[in-house]
Amino acid sequence: IAGGASCTVVVSVTGSTPGIKNNVSGNVTSTEGGTGNQATATLIVIAPPVITKTFVPTKFLPGGTTTVSFSITNPNSFAALTGVAFTDALPAGLVVATPNGLANTCGGVATATAGSGTISLSGGGIPASGTCTVTATVTAPEGIYLNSVQVTSTNGGTGNTSTATVFVATPPNLSKTFGEVSIGALGTTTLTFTLANPNHIVTLHALQFSDTLPAGLVVATPNGLTGVCDGGTITAVAGGNLITLGDRKSVV
Repeated sequence: IAGGASCTVVVSVTGSTPGIKNNVSGNVTSTEGGTGNQATATLIVIAPPVITKTFVPTKFLPGGTTTVSFSITNPNSFAALTGVAFTDALPAGLVVATPNGLANTCGGVATATAGSGTISLSGGGIPASGTCTVTATVTAPEGIYLNSVQVTSTNGGTGNTSTATVFVATPPNLSKTFGEVSIGALGTTTLTFTLANPNHIVTLHALQFSDTLPAGLVVATPNGLTGVCDGGTITAVAGGNLITLGDRKSVV
């Protein structure tokens, strides 16, 4: 380096882990001038926010409502996150309810227009090691709705994607009938159980029921068990008073 002059070396670095990086160089040396000083620089590497999306409850009747919550955490203990944002495009059919039930502890601007298919946050801020939430109320017709959302921030970059599912369906119907209106003492008749799915597009899974017969009425010997329910396990022990269906796979 000529007298009074300077030179510059530039290199790109990547922060592989979050934290405060205090970087101290070795001493600079020269042939004529000998050993010089060390240089120190500090870089703060900020981790992105973490978002978790949930529906509570995870199932509701068609036309009913559920609360969707976005919980956003700042994993950094040494720095606040700024410009925290997300835009959740709800799947077709799932919309913001009226009223929208919007609540926001993240700062910035949260939006959830009743009847729309979008919930968003912009310009939010989360203190070090802090957590905030945005909630809204949504509604939908019958269906199964899978929904994903990704969070970003100005100083921490892009965070994770969180996915949640909500089920909108009418419960199954169970009916039962005796084969005869009346029987004599020690006589037998049939008892028929019918399960029905009132939904048009949703297949109901893992249906179960149990029926405890009243005193003086027991499963006959032999039990005369017939019928299938898509692989479900039907139990009716001769002489017992309990009839069950377990692990019912599905009703379309």
